[in-house]
Amino acid sequence: MSDPAFVPEHHFPEPAADFDWRALDGEVLRTHGPRKPDLGLAADGLTRMLQWCWPPRRSVRVGLRVGFRRFVAVSMTLRPELLDNCTFAQVAREVGVTKAALSKHSVDFEREFGLQFRRGRSATARAHMRAARMRK
Repeated sequence: MSDPAFVPEHHFPEPAADFDWRALDGEVLRTHGPRKPDLGLAADGLTRMLQWCWPPRRSVRVGLRVGFRRFVAVSMTLRPELLDNCTFAQVAREVGVTKAALSKHSVDFEREFGLQFRRGRSATARAHMRAARMRK
């Protein structure tokens, strides 16, 4: 079953309402006061992050599985307390995937956005661990 809002050329759904949001740039919204640039930056960042989590789909089932795993990994990376500070292994068991799958998505997210979080190891630390495994 195809999603009627999905437009393959753009890889994101059509807007739910027929409204030109770009026309509001720099405008004062009557109900919410002046537009805040920080909120625009936050919205842009969230949009980019959600686009990364929910890649273009080959099929609905594959897209949902990959998107869900990426979203869970991002949530654990950014705000582990939202998942009761569970380990990747604990959450992986709960959602029916491997720890390695969640860890890989977390590392991919950090690389994609050029970020380093408290749960993630630095690239140098990962290189040292890789070298140690090779020596065994």
